[in-house]
Amino acid sequence: MKRQALFIALIFSLPCLALAQDEKAEAAALEEAAPEVKEPTLGEHLQEVDKLYAIREAGYGGKNWQAHYDKLQALDKTHPNNFEILWRISRAYFWKSEEAPNDDVKIELGKKGWSYGDRAAALNPKRIEGHYFAALGVGSYSDGICVISALAKGLDGKFNDRLDKALKMDGKFDIGGPYNSAGRYYFSVPWPLYDGDKALEYFQKTLSHYPNNVRVLTYLAEVLIKEDRDAEAKTALQKAISMQPGHYVSPPDDYRFLPKAKALLASIKD
Repeated sequence: MKRQALFIALIFSLPCLALAQDEKAEAAALEEAAPEVKEPTLGEHLQEVDKLYAIREAGYGGKNWQAHYDKLQALDKTHPNNFEILWRISRAYFWKSEEAPNDDVKIELGKKGWSYGDRAAALNPKRIEGHYFAALGVGSYSDGICVISALAKGLDGKFNDRLDKALKMDGKFDIGGPYNSAGRYYFSVPWPLYDGDKALEYFQKTLSHYPNNVRVLTYLAEVLIKEDRDAEAKTALQKAISMQPGHYVSPPDDYRFLPKAKALLASIKD
């Protein structure tokens, strides 16, 4: 009877053993078939950052700008002192500083942009980004404390030192950014440093490469108005305002300057 009972128990246990073996085999097969999840590389992370920056909002901050900034801050923690991250953070601070709600915020953002740009330039002085965005940071900081105070503190030297390095590398970088910055310097400083001809020369350099640049058409018009050349200023502003979607050189930048161009045109008396 004992043998018969053992035999019956063995017979009933076989399906269970087979089922268990099948489950193990199935689990192993699924494990082998499951695709390996790879952590994105730093380059892939930066591509995402740049995509978000390309669709940043024209105003102060914005959802896409904030997403790109947050990602940069996270990358800075995991990849400290990385050139590619540092100059992008400097760029982020400058963009936000342009629409700062008050001078104190502009000073703070400008100082941070200046610092991150200098850190990037120290890591790779042969690349333009660090010098250029550090110069923009100095410019925002100077604008925040007012141009006269900035000149008194010698900040024009710090600005021009960084900008001259960028100009020597590539004045067309960032849609003519170094040219634009030089033009704005000669427009913004008081007499005897003010030089309308040099400002116009730099803006025309940008427009020779990027004729649909709304920012620079607006900058150009400001100089022309100051030089009592209102008719030419109106022509530049009308071109900026009449631009059709799809023809902008940088939609976020152009959309930021469209209201400024419209307001400036409205201020010109017939």
